[in-house]
Amino acid sequence: MVQIHQNERTIINALFDQGVFTNGTTAKMAQRQIDAANASKKPLTQQRISSFLQELLGVTPTQYQGNFACLFGGEGLAPEVVHVLLATLKAVINLPELQNSFEDRAVPTRTIIRQVHSEVVELSEWQIRGVITQLFVDQMGLLIAGVPEMADSASSDPQEVDDYWIVDVNFNQVAQCLVDRLVTPPAPAKLSLGQQVNQTLLLRQFISPQTSPELWPFLREHQAEIAAQWAQLGRFGLEMGQDYALLLDRQRQPSVAQPFILAIAVAQSLGAGIPVAALSPRINAVAAQVLPRYQGGTTPVKQALLSNGLVQEHAGFVVPTVLANRFAVTEQSVSQPG
Repeated sequence: MVQIHQNERTIINALFDQGVFTNGTTAKMAQRQIDAANASKKPLTQQRISSFLQELLGVTPTQYQGNFACLFGGEGLAPEVVHVLLATLKAVINLPELQNSFEDRAVPTRTIIRQVHSEVVELSEWQIRGVITQLFVDQMGLLIAGVPEMADSASSDPQEVDDYWIVDVNFNQVAQCLVDRLVTPPAPAKLSLGQQVNQTLLLRQFISPQTSPELWPFLREHQAEIAAQWAQLGRFGLEMGQDYALLLDRQRQPSVAQPFILAIAVAQSLGAGIPVAALSPRINAVAAQVLPRYQGGTTPVKQALLSNGLVQEHAGFVVPTVLANRFAVTEQSVSQPG
């Protein structure tokens, strides 16, 4: 088993959370992050990271000057999302106001959105803003949302203030990684059973004999080895039951995706199970209680139930799995107990 140290652990965990790792440093960063950023430029660190992820998941990150990109499960992004991603990279890199500027990195959001919209005409500017925010602000952290300071805060005259995105100083280097990853992706590799198990645990958290009959025997036989692999990252624990396996993530942030919130609440309401035909009315009833303003319909909730292993369909009934009880639902989010 490939052994990793603290710096590699920090970088790999950032890749799991954000899909990218940038080696720029600031005075506000924790020493652990600064150490990892400095180490990321060393060939030995880069080799350990690639070897660990290859052994664990059968994938290796794209690296450029110590910056990394690896969108786990993201190589299947919808074409229009990939189009927005690549157009945003191009738009930001070519912004005249950022050329040779390392201090003032704030750019009006409308400048970027309109430039992207000129290339991604199939989406509205509002839709493009949503994709950019989800990918570059919330996930990767390459753009930081903010508004500029008023020129004269004491003035009583009304001023129109545009929202801005502050561009990470390592944006160009990470952009190179992302372009390489998406335009010329690694050739698909034949995964071992262990790599298939670990990919399923990472992306879905849950494995059972019913959801993954082809992987379950291998997981049962090699559970100690698989648990040891994940334990190296200092955040994951493998919980094994008689008929389920669950990858617990102590650093997982609460989910705020409404279909997922409702899926958890619906799964927890099923008791011993309900007929398949009764699922849509149950979703609507639960939504009225938990998220009364939800207007997304039942289909996304059904998809979240199945794709996250929260329920199983058996003999015309929808039955909850043990995973449903691992979450706590509030009106705003879902959290996972350690």
